[in-house]
Amino acid sequence: MLYNDQIMERENRVDIEDRGYQFGDGIYEVIGVYDGEPLMMDEHMERLERSARELRLRLPASTAELKNNLGKLVEANNLEEGIIYMQVSRGIASREHAFPNPETPAVTVAYTREEERQSDVEDKGAKAVLTEDIRWLRCDIKTLNLLPNVMAKQKAVESNAVEAFLHRGDIVTGSKCIERFYGERR
Repeated sequence: MLYNDQIMERENRVDIEDRGYQFGDGIYEVIGVYDGEPLMMDEHMERLERSARELRLRLPASTAELKNNLGKLVEANNLEEGIIYMQVSRGIASREHAFPNPETPAVTVAYTREEERQSDVEDKGAKAVLTEDIRWLRCDIKTLNLLPNVMAKQKAVESNAVEAFLHRGDIVTGSKCIERFYGERR
């Protein structure tokens, strides 16, 4: 796993006052890895920067450094097919709703997970369900508050579907499949 700028053995520890844990105060990216190469890394870093700007969250490193560290993580885990999950929280601070002192360093955590390609889904398609998007109005920011996403995915599972497409009116606002296969540019 990657913890800030260090690659280390995976540990199950989160500081009890990490703002990601306390408030969901952070951002994330999930980056597909195919044939050992992260897919659309520049686009993911652009979205990470934009999300951070929108939340006024200071990234702990430049995107060039983050990309370099994520590349090392993929290499250290010999990942050929799968994902990189990266999360940046506003840091560890006393539990107050207002932002902590600006000097509080953000916390970055990333790990990899092997996943088999869904070639049959890519080739033939799959069943999906449509569900109303009840996420907060800034669903363009990859925030850590994902309870509505969890509920939508469960609806898909219970409907024997691969995915849920979230919508507001006649506009599709989010889907793991759309993001994975086509990228999300907003």
